[in-house]
Formats: sequence, structure tokens, C-alpha cells
Amino acid sequence: LFGRLCELKDCSSLTGRVIEQRIPYRGTRYPEVNRRIERLINKPGPDTFPDYGDVLRAVEKAAARHSLGLPRQQLQLMAQDAFRDVGIRLQER
Repeated sequence: LFGRLCELKDCSSLTGRVIEQRIPYRGTRYPEVNRRIERLINKPGPDTFPDYGDVLRAVEKAAARHSLGLPRQQLQLMAQDAFRDVGIRLQER
């Protein structure tokens, strides 16, 4: 109902609550990976808490797309660290 009212009034449906605020992520030294993880944790929807597999896929996809040339073990370590950081930040939010 609130969404429809905002649509009719032509205004934003964002209320400014903490749960709606974007979380910046700068946990790795690769900006491409940071951007991909940030997009993952800030996507709208009720299921916004990613699991380790989601974070690992995001890291692998960013590394492949931007030709970072990182070995699989380093990607896994980066994903583990990112998953811990993301989990802590999402729980705080």
C-alpha cells in the first residue's frame, strides 16, 4: 500500500531506515572484486544475506571478467575473508 501511495505521489519509497542504507565494501585490494561484492550485499530483496558460495562465485566472476590471473587458492582465501567481513557488516546493519 505504501509503495503504491509513493508511486501515485511520484516520490521515493525509501524511508531512510538503516536497513535501506548501502554498505560500502573495500575489503580487498582489487576494486573490481570490491564492486562485485558490494553489488551482491546491497541488492534489494528479502534474501540479501549471501552465503559463502555466493561470495566465492562473485569473486571468481570478477577475477575472470577482469583477467586478474589469480590462482584458485588465493580466490578462495579472498572469498573467505570477504565472507567474514560481509557477515559482520550485515549483522550490524
